[in-house]
Amino acid sequence: MALHINTQIGTDKGITSDGYVRINRFEIQKDRGLIRVFPKLYMSADTAASASAIDFDLHNPSYTNNQWDAKNHLIKEEYQFPMTSSVVREREYTRTELVSSSVEQEVPDPDNPGEVITESVWNYENQIVSGTEEYTADIVDNSAITGSSIYEFAYPLLAYELGVHFGFDNVENI
Repeated sequence: MALHINTQIGTDKGITSDGYVRINRFEIQKDRGLIRVFPKLYMSADTAASASAIDFDLHNPSYTNNQWDAKNHLIKEEYQFPMTSSVVREREYTRTELVSSSVEQEVPDPDNPGEVITESVWNYENQIVSGTEEYTADIVDNSAITGSSIYEFAYPLLAYELGVHFGFDNVENI
């Protein structure tokens, strides 16, 4: 699995219209419900194949000079994706709120001195109120990666992130 960026992008190795992004590694933090993805950008699929060839030698000077991977300022070195589900829960509350109410009051009539009229005014005061309310909570949910490949979960999320920068039509799953 990989992502192909089929538009011109600039890299530290030059310009390519054949950008190739693979997930190099990932970390799963089950207790936090988080996946950290570390992608690598290559100038092309052929360059990526050279980087993972059977005769790949870590001590080859080409490797230490970063011959294969490239950098682009729009492709981060790490992405974090939550593995959570939203659940609607209910809770009781007691809190102070500003409550308004309409109050009738008698005031002198400006048109008829000596007479009073009744008018409504808004009265605002802090009151202690209590009740129940619904709220949405995010809970850790590892079911997205249970029974499927972590790559099937992570590549579409990474494709979306790259699509934001390079255009959704320019990022292809291959």
